[in-house]
Amino acid sequence: MVEYLRHAGYSAAVIPAMCEGSLLYPSHVTESTPNYDNGIFFETAQDPVQKDALELFFRLFDRAGLELIPSLQLATPLTELEQLRLNDPAAAVGLEPIGPDGLSWLARNGSRRGQGVYYNPLDPRVQDAIRRLVQEVVERYGQHPSFAGLLLNLQPESYLLLPDEFASLDDVTIARFAREEGLSLPTLGPQRFA
Repeated sequence: MVEYLRHAGYSAAVIPAMCEGSLLYPSHVTESTPNYDNGIFFETAQDPVQKDALELFFRLFDRAGLELIPSLQLATPLTELEQLRLNDPAAAVGLEPIGPDGLSWLARNGSRRGQGVYYNPLDPRVQDAIRRLVQEVVERYGQHPSFAGLLLNLQPESYLLLPDEFASLDDVTIARFAREEGLSLPTLGPQRFA
């Protein structure tokens, strides 16, 4: 690939480092599916450790004098947020984007191959988890001369975007909005989402 980029006159490439739930690098922030690195499933167990393929890409790009931009597709579960959701469901209110029907986006739409709008981007805990994921990549690979930035993939099924104008109607997000705006909202009971 590096040889082709140089031959064709390109000076940079964007590589999906996190895509469809799988990572090209070992992470301390989130887990990876074996979509791109399935060595753990060999019958002989000859390749049980996840490789850092992204480090290899950076070294090759460094040597060739090219620039590399890793891409993160944020459309799959993040470990710390899933642990919070499983261990303390009451404290997890606000993590998922809730619509006017009182259901999360995933409950209404399901996921496509495990991808979907898992989290509410207005929740500070979601923002912190995304920040830690980005920080991990930048701290690990930022010293490479070929590191030219980081691309956050803003696709419709990403949790970096609100899925529609009626998302994030959960009690925690609405209460935070009312508090920050100095509003007093009535308690509406079961119909409050609508």
